Amino acid sequence: MSAPTGGGNGARPAVPGEGPDIATDGDPGRPRIRIGGERTIRAGRERAWAILTDPLAVAACLPVPATAEMVPPDGFVVAATVTVLLFQLRVAVEGRFVERVEPERAVLRGTAVVPGGGVSVEARLELRADTDTSTTLRWELEASPTGLAATLAGDGGVPAPVLDAVERTLGCLVARAEMIER
Repeated sequence: MSAPTGGGNGARPAVPGEGPDIATDGDPGRPRIRIGGERTIRAGRERAWAILTDPLAVAACLPVPATAEMVPPDGFVVAATVTVLLFQLRVAVEGRFVERVEPERAVLRGTAVVPGGGVSVEARLELRADTDTSTTLRWELEASPTGLAATLAGDGGVPAPVLDAVERTLGCLVARAEMIER
């Protein structure tokens, strides 16, 4: 997996340990946003895998009320209520694992439809066992918004609330993995 690099407008590499790498590009009216990074998890790779690839755990860690439902064999639906400007929207992300090599790497793809547009998302994660109780997570998320979602994303980078939600969700998942290992 290649780490996101500059390239597009709004690109901002993160300082290690201080947040994700960010890059934006794409055609006008259809931006493509990439964020990613690397984190050390103080847990074994199998435990980290179990938490990071569980849609129910992800839904529980979102910073907004959310539910998750498994759709066999490799699918899921995560639904949440989000606030955009002054409006509350119910968003359902339908996704599936398109690659899953346990406990090493996974690729998930999904789509969310919202009034006036939507977002296509691809998430990648790789886990490297450093020791029996330490794992390095490399992750990358690419989103392609359309319609109103693309207008809100604009060409100025990733909105701060989105970055905050990603960091809070990831932080919660890492904490859950580490809590069980101790």
